[in-house]
Amino acid sequence: MADYPKDMTPALTDVLGSPHFRLHPISMALREVGFEIPVRYEDERAAALHFLISLALEHGEDWERHAADRLLELRSSFEAGKAPGQ
Repeated sequence: MADYPKDMTPALTDVLGSPHFRLHPISMALREVGFEIPVRYEDERAAALHFLISLALEHGEDWERHAADRLLELRSSFEAGKAPGQ
């Protein structure tokens, strides 16, 4: 993962400013593929932000495409019987 920048980037502004209705589906998708996320607003939000921040740092303003691709990869791996991170 890229180093956390000293100054806010457009990608981080997008991710960190995301409202719950945008983050909730991501936390649900992560839970569906095997991530253990407690059913609590704060934990769901934190899991989604954690997932997205690393992509924003790595891919900059192209983070959304990479997030969608990564969620599809996770879904495919899950359906093939692999645990997250394998």
